[in-house]
Amino acid sequence: MAEETKAFGVAPVSESDACDPAVPAKATLSPFLLRALTELNKLAHEEKKAVDSKEAITENLVHLERIMAEKLAEIRAQLDRL
Repeated sequence: MAEETKAFGVAPVSESDACDPAVPAKATLSPFLLRALTELNKLAHEEKKAVDSKEAITENLVHLERIMAEKLAEIRAQLDRL
């Protein structure tokens, strides 16, 4: 749980902190909410990877289409010369 709280910039809450009036209540997150936020963060990160991957594939496709068009034009020019 320590790395979960670190990811969201919230200090971990111990049982003694939860009862201590000196510890601000708004600086704590319930374990359930913390797990939900951690899972949401993981899902968002995975979605970003998928988007990045889709963009990379699209760029590769455009590049290959350009190369193929150039190569086909070169071959057609060779045929015309024969």
